[in-house]
Amino acid sequence: MKTVAIVQARMGSSRLPGKVMREVGGQRVIDLLLRRLGQAQEVDEIVLATTVRPIDTPLAEHVAAQGFRVVRGSEDDVLSRFVTAADEAQADIVIRITGDCPLVMPELVDAAMRRYHAEPTLDYLSNTEPPTYPDGFDLEIFPAKTLRLMG
Repeated sequence: MKTVAIVQARMGSSRLPGKVMREVGGQRVIDLLLRRLGQAQEVDEIVLATTVRPIDTPLAEHVAAQGFRVVRGSEDDVLSRFVTAADEAQADIVIRITGDCPLVMPELVDAAMRRYHAEPTLDYLSNTEPPTYPDGFDLEIFPAKTLRLMG
């Protein structure tokens, strides 16, 4: 079973435009996130899901230049972007990560995946409902087939 972490990111944030490409401690936020997420042992592939808007082209090109798959789609239809990303990566399991969570903990991702696998009847696992970690450590895990049913 292939586990794909889909990172949802775009440049058009209303509160802080371009935040994923801003530098923190000498690194771009998206680079920090991808590097940390790449340390998770339970993730087979990382995919960036962004929009087709021209403002997101620098982000898409930057991430693709690092060797990651980039899927672009509608700004308004996030679900269709996720379905396309899951399909293109041939995902069985999806881990949803938002682009504004650069401090994602690979150990937390791995622990969540182990729990997900340990409970075969689980259709959804999240640490956001109820909130169990501070903002910035959010993740959701679900079967890719669920996305396809919804999309």
